[in-house]
Amino acid sequence: MIDLKINNEEIMTLQKRIKEFEEERDLIRFIQHEINAPLGAMNGFTQILNEDYENGKELIPRLYSLSRKITSVNEVMKTFYKSKEELSAEASKKRTSKLAEIIKENSEIFLPNLKNREIQIYHRNEAFSKVNYELTDMLLGTIIGDTVKWSPEGEIAKFAINDKDEFYEILFENYYGKEMIHSNIGLNNGLGTKIIDYCIKKTGFEIEHYNEKRINPSLYSKVKKIGKMTQPLEDFSKIIGLHGTKIVIPKVL
Repeated sequence: MIDLKINNEEIMTLQKRIKEFEEERDLIRFIQHEINAPLGAMNGFTQILNEDYENGKELIPRLYSLSRKITSVNEVMKTFYKSKEELSAEASKKRTSKLAEIIKENSEIFLPNLKNREIQIYHRNEAFSKVNYELTDMLLGTIIGDTVKWSPEGEIAKFAINDKDEFYEILFENYYGKEMIHSNIGLNNGLGTKIIDYCIKKTGFEIEHYNEKRINPSLYSKVKKIGKMTQPLEDFSKIIGLHGTKIVIPKVL
């Protein structure tokens, strides 16, 4: 007699593996786009320079920016796959850590060249759930990296963590000028979001992305905590934005 229970468990395991494969495949496809897009632009700019250097040399800074973007994506993926290798070797490894220690470690690992940058980290409770430590590293590293890299020079990168009822809420805020969106050479929002989503699914965390809305500057203080928004300055020459992502971490996973 066939043991249907065992067969059902095997089917469920297979379905889970297929789902994980599809998630990784989608992430890889997205990364390919993140690399192919600037490569295509660089190819076009190079042809322009080759045909008419004098008129095309103003594109050289753009070429440099695109090359730095590709380098940034490559560095992110090196970290990502290194974490995957560690996960394969220690798939069941879990440990309890203090939140402040995890943040400190990630700040040192992912942001080694921030000697002149100020990072403010706010938290009320240092206790942390038993989680997959390697994925948590990658998750917090991506968030901290985005927070700082999307903050212009001279601004304070803010990373706020609050303990609320049954959950921990992580909210990171960063401010950037309109020109920073084009000149920034760090993690872009698309790739960072993809990595965060991947980690969220693997760890059992929950994530909520906020929508963008235009607001009256007088309302800024009232809606500061609800997510991503844009606010015109007095001279309307720039747009200052607040980008927020709330990650809810269950205390017991």
